[in-house]
Amino acid sequence: MANTYNKRILIVDDEEDAVIYLSNILKRADYNVSFAIDGQKGLDLALEFKPDLILLDITLPGMDGFEFLNKLRAKWVELKIVSIPVIMVSAKAETRSMFKAKAAGAADYLVKPVEADTLLHIISRYLF
Repeated sequence: MANTYNKRILIVDDEEDAVIYLSNILKRADYNVSFAIDGQKGLDLALEFKPDLILLDITLPGMDGFEFLNKLRAKWVELKIVSIPVIMVSAKAETRSMFKAKAAGAADYLVKPVEADTLLHIISRYLF
């Protein structure tokens, strides 16, 4: 498994239970974790926190995860930032949402509730 020390992961999810669950898994694996509970705060934090990876829910207040991803990618182009892997983590298990996430530029898609081992394995694919 990759060295997780000092790797930064941003969680953007409006469900407090999901944030706590994901944060606990990541902190036990020695990731540096931050979170936002809506899309706009997530965008602001992504630019400030400079995460190595983002875990993003689809259903968010203000803007959904797809709009968040589009705005984030536009900011990266504007600021000449190298792309950061974004993993969608959603309760929506339908194929349409999975394809839409991939088309929007998501690196991967996980269905809630996700098991700790699965989450850490998928994250390790993108963080070296």
